Formats: sequence, C-alpha cells, structure tokens
Amino acid sequence: MITVDTNTRAGRMIAAGRITLTFRSPKTGEHITLIARASAPPTDGSKKWHASNLNDAKILWIEVPNQGGWNDKVAKYTRGKGLVPDKNADPARVFCARQLLAYVTGQPTAEGLEIFEENHCGRCGRALTDPESIAIGIGPDCRGMDTGSKHETKVRPAPTSVERQILMGEREPVVPETFEQLEAVTDKKGREVPRTFEQLAGRVA
Repeated sequence: MITVDTNTRAGRMIAAGRITLTFRSPKTGEHITLIARASAPPTDGSKKWHASNLNDAKILWIEVPNQGGWNDKVAKYTRGKGLVPDKNADPARVFCARQLLAYVTGQPTAEGLEIFEENHCGRCGRALTDPESIAIGIGPDCRGMDTGSKHETKVRPAPTSVERQILMGEREPVVPETFEQLEAVTDKKGREVPRTFEQLAGRVA
C-alpha cells in the first residue's frame, strides 16, 4: 500500500488502519479535517468490505468526517493507481489528502501548514485515555497487550432488599435528618440506602 514511518505516532496509527488529521492554514486560520481508513475486501463470502490494518488493505479511503451522515469522499489510494481524487472533491481537500500521505510516510509537508493529530485509536477509532496509548496512537485492546495502567470501570452494585422494596413501592424512601438516622438507613454491608427514588434509580438502572 504505502510505506509508513512507524517510528512516528501517525505512522503507527495509519499502519493500524486509520488516522484523523486536521490541517490549518497559518495565514487564514481555515482548517480541514480528514480521516484516512484502510479497507479490505470480504473474506467470508459476503460482499461487504471491512476495516483492516494497512498491510491487509486494498484501498485507503480519505474522507471528510460528516456527523450528519455519510463522510464526504475526497480521494482513495490503491496499490496500483496511487492517489485517485474524487471527481467532486474540493481542490483544497485534495491538497490536504496529499499532505496526509506525506505526513504519515515521514515526507516533508507544505511549509507553514499546521497539522494536528486526534486522540483516537488508529484501529477501532475509540477515544484514548491511557497516557501510553495516547503516545502510541493505538489502544491496549487493539495492541493486544496490557499497558499497565489501572483502568477503572464503574459497576453499580446490586440493589439491597430495602432498595427493592422502595423501587416496588412497598416502602417509602427515608430522608435522614440526623447522623443517627443516617446510620439507621444503611444495610448490613454498610452501604447507604438511597434517600430518594432518583438515587435508587441511579443504582439499579
């Protein structure tokens, strides 16, 4: 497909299959955001192409993200034809598509052009929160290894018998007014019983 520089964050992201870059003109302040995503042909007998890493891809699509529907096509890159601009693409977007290819392959880009990388996984596109993943450009699941960070997952505890009675309308929620009353509305495990129906709903939703 293309030879990327995997010593750079951008190179590793596009090698994994996707990257989002924003290009800004220092003179006008105008910017264009492009997403490049690798796509491979079906392998299971279906007709649907699927996301892949760059090595397995047959086409690298370059598009303008559009949250209102389909992305706007800018160009595609294939092994045989190289960069093929879409016939309806704006010339400024095509120019940025060429800059994107130069950027991920470690080639010089247009002088003065500002380029910003988005903090999303280069494979699945999910937001990155782990510092090591942000630096690399690929999330721990997609790398197939643990980064060593402590990822916290919020898990709601199961409702207690008192909470279930409140939820079913068999018992009124208790609003303690003193510290002694507050102690009285905790279950045997020391968890506080919700004071309002809204708090209870938050526990069992």
